[in-house]
Amino acid sequence: MKNKRNGVCSTCCYTVPVGAGEAYKCLGSSSGCQIHWDQEDGGWHVRCSDSAACQKRLETRRAAAQKASAAACAKRGALLELRSIFIRAENRPEKADAPAGKMFPLFGTKNRIYGGGEWAVIEDGPSPRLIWLVQGNGADGDCWANSNLPGAIGFCKPYTPDLEIMIMAAREVEVTP
Repeated sequence: MKNKRNGVCSTCCYTVPVGAGEAYKCLGSSSGCQIHWDQEDGGWHVRCSDSAACQKRLETRRAAAQKASAAACAKRGALLELRSIFIRAENRPEKADAPAGKMFPLFGTKNRIYGGGEWAVIEDGPSPRLIWLVQGNGADGDCWANSNLPGAIGFCKPYTPDLEIMIMAAREVEVTP
């Protein structure tokens, strides 16, 4: 039976216009796509009429998801490597002013307003420049006595191009303060 309403294909999640797909009775739970409910008949799924095009869209979606997953794993790996390089007692100054320079968000920076997040700062200016790895430490429940920067814990190392490349690999989105 042709679909009487726009719907989302239960196989490839493509929006199927009225009459361009097939409607079939819902016998179990949905796989995340829409179910249409009629007062008399209950629930109906919609699927594409052209199964070859449907399979092609499904494969395209899977390939895009795998690519995004691989990119996320690479970013996560770069962030873990940065942490292993920076987070050491010898890289943590006793007290310092907030570093000035270009900021690169690394993790959880949407929560920075609440005292969290993690970011890198590459100082501007002449040599010797420093690169900072900064972790927000200003939220309720954080031990503020551990902060060596205003509202944060900072670790620094001398600038090297290799560290900058690692920061670029780990960053979320470039933001300039």
